[in-house]
Amino acid sequence: MGSNIFLKITIYVLVFFSFCVVFFEIFWFSHSFSPGDIKKSKGLVSSPTVSGALINKNWSLTHFERLEYLTSQCLSYGHLNKSTVLEDEQVLEHILVDKKHKLLYCYVPKVACTNWKRIFLILVGQVNTTNPSSIPADVAHKLTMNYKLSNFSKLEVQNFLDTFTKFLFVRHPFERLVSAFHNKLEQRYSSSKYFQSRFGKHIIKTFRVRPTNHSLSHGDDVTFNEFANFLIKNGGDGADMNEHWRPVHHLCQPCKINYDFVGKHETLYEDANLLLKEMGVPEVKFPSPPVSDTRQRITQQFLNLSHTTIAQLYKLFQMDFKLFNYDLKAISNSITYVYVDEFDTSDKQLNKTSTMGVSNESHDIFNSPKEIVASSENKTLPLIR
Repeated sequence: MGSNIFLKITIYVLVFFSFCVVFFEIFWFSHSFSPGDIKKSKGLVSSPTVSGALINKNWSLTHFERLEYLTSQCLSYGHLNKSTVLEDEQVLEHILVDKKHKLLYCYVPKVACTNWKRIFLILVGQVNTTNPSSIPADVAHKLTMNYKLSNFSKLEVQNFLDTFTKFLFVRHPFERLVSAFHNKLEQRYSSSKYFQSRFGKHIIKTFRVRPTNHSLSHGDDVTFNEFANFLIKNGGDGADMNEHWRPVHHLCQPCKINYDFVGKHETLYEDANLLLKEMGVPEVKFPSPPVSDTRQRITQQFLNLSHTTIAQLYKLFQMDFKLFNYDLKAISNSITYVYVDEFDTSDKQLNKTSTMGVSNESHDIFNSPKEIVASSENKTLPLIR
């Protein structure tokens, strides 16, 4: 009888002790590291100075996982983090500096960068308002030029990179591409005329059979198929493309710069206001996102592209897909994907031509290269594994 009581007490003590150990480990881990610190510990940034800007910030698990995923992908593609960004003028031109709040923001066109520029003007005290929507877009673009990282000395740049909170916002690569096409080449805005004149006329002249005189002189009726072929033929590796469709990994170099926060356009409002709150400016609210039909436009535009064209576009933006965990199923749940696996003969289910519907479940479909197979019977998109 006494031995049974002793055994029960021993078990209770061991369970209680185990619970205390687990609780202590969780508490210690969450208070000892920021996402940025973990990236540094894995050697992605050579700087010896550890940023303390976010050590006490309570980022949600989702944002922590985004950084961990980005870290793992950067480690998988180690060639991306070999050189410094101090000599990369294109990158420094795209990073805004807020010395007061110790913020660095790499702006990406077509990912709410106008609203973020408006907020930056509020944060640095350039405008006397807390309402970003009251600041005209052209004013936001013009005035933020004074706060570019490229305006500072290399010593200051390195110090900011080491100690400031660094963030960027990303978007599905093809959704961003369709948005840029629609805004700069398809619409009839006065701001679109520059792009239609500079790019539109050249695209039509190069890729259209028997263009009209109006099209050649105005460049205002470029099709998405013509735009896609222009990017494929002239994009190279994407580094020198216009900023509105240049890949994010070239614009912001997320494997060379130790970003502390990666927001996504899909959760723009929530991510932005979480960041502002943690930065100590909860009174500044990110403008509510407008209703957008870009996702529907993706389906419409990509159904008119050949499988080869889609595969080549994917290759052009594949690092954005990989680094930020995007896939092609986001284009449409109603589009059929066709693929063949000729590289892994051990996978009997994939080692054949197949057609499958796209589910709402999240899965990684870009782990290894696959050959795209065109379907003559169905208008389909490729599933690239």
